[in-house]
Amino acid sequence: MERPVFVVHVPRGGDIDATRAMLEKINAAVADAYHLPDFAVFLHEHSLTTVAINGGILADDAQRVEHQAKAYGTQPGR
Repeated sequence: MERPVFVVHVPRGGDIDATRAMLEKINAAVADAYHLPDFAVFLHEHSLTTVAINGGILADDAQRVEHQAKAYGTQPGR
């Protein structure tokens, strides 16, 4: 039997408890909306050095780096 797969792109370094909570909510929403008994969720983590918006690498945006570090409790730029 084929298993549907959902892919979520997330910033690298998120808190594991927050990740668990997010995945539980995604699982419940998908199961409710699509009535799927069995499916997989893959997280693709990206650092600020591997994502660009409008041609600018996010790691070059000091405010973005600071906000992400504050949100995830990490060192800036990681």
